Amino acid sequence: MNLAPVEQYFAEYLSIIETRQVQGERIGTDYIISKASFENHILYSQLLVDLGLNEIEFTDGISIPNNLVVIGTVNMDETTHSFSRKVLDRAMTFEMNNIDLTAGLDNTKNDWSYPQTFISSKEVIGDFTSGAEVVNRFIESNKVIDFLIIINKELEGTPFKIAYRVRDEFLIYCYYASLNQTNSNWLTNALDDMTSMKILSRIEGDETKLASQRNNQNSILDDLKIVLTSDFKKSNSKLDEMTKRLQKSGYTSFWS
Repeated sequence: MNLAPVEQYFAEYLSIIETRQVQGERIGTDYIISKASFENHILYSQLLVDLGLNEIEFTDGISIPNNLVVIGTVNMDETTHSFSRKVLDRAMTFEMNNIDLTAGLDNTKNDWSYPQTFISSKEVIGDFTSGAEVVNRFIESNKVIDFLIIINKELEGTPFKIAYRVRDEFLIYCYYASLNQTNSNWLTNALDDMTSMKILSRIEGDETKLASQRNNQNSILDDLKIVLTSDFKKSNSKLDEMTKRLQKSGYTSFWS
């Protein structure tokens, strides 16, 4: 997806998803294409036919449907474009850096057919779009907010502080994690996942940009490690990696 700047060719989509809100029993958005923008409404009807869309469902315009999930892959190297924080704030980042060179060599085990069983859409598509909709649904929500306040204090004076969009994503993610508790550390694990995806992915720059506000000898990566204890295994590992890169070349980012 980053062979070209995502925030340019994907700008309209990135703007429209900001209008997501619960409408009845589903999540809807503003119109990407509205019927009112057509002087000749017959042309709008023909567009729906060409796209194979139901005119009853898209009577007044075409919005992003509830079951649309955009998934893309990227390579982060000198031939591609890096992501802006605008994009990262609206995305979940999953790294796939672990390589097993022994995998995929047995053709008898490479089955690309569709499975007989599948995950229900209810387990993939969420029901909420804002933190206000879940904050009172689980008692640990105050711990999530307190955690983010502490993180923002460590990021004070930098361009990496988080705001309401990231807060809402944390609350929604941790709410669903509370429904699927697998062990007593479920909240720490959920916060760890989200910190890596939504906070550490935003941090990049040289020694000046990443200078600590509390100690000139340290970077904000060192400050974050005070908050992100050893229990935050994923975030700690990434912070170590980023710190080594900063010490070695004077510049670091989330991307390996």
